[in-house]
Amino acid sequence: MLSCSTPLHNIRDGISVFAIGIVIIFFFWGLDGYNYYYQEKLRATMERLFRQVRERHGIKNQDLGVGQPLGSRNPRTRWRRSFFNQSMWYYYVLIILDIALLLAFLSGIIRPLKGS
Repeated sequence: MLSCSTPLHNIRDGISVFAIGIVIIFFFWGLDGYNYYYQEKLRATMERLFRQVRERHGIKNQDLGVGQPLGSRNPRTRWRRSFFNQSMWYYYVLIILDIALLLAFLSGIIRPLKGS
């Protein structure tokens, strides 16, 4: 079993460490995007329901506090906006860093630990 204190004896062990890092990053990116998607979908539903309440009771020009206004966002692009928005830069940076470290490992700049 490979742990933090286990030396990396070969290239395959090293590559697997970076691959696991990428898998973890994509996993959390997926969860974050999924939650962002349903948050926006819920907000759009709340905005629609509040608009119906205002119309039904004749309330005009009153903000009922639904949260951040969504404006005229296209629901068909919601998935893309959920996974590729400004709050996801963190994941892009982590992926680039992981790939850069993998390339450094493969080129020999970062070497496996020698067995004790």
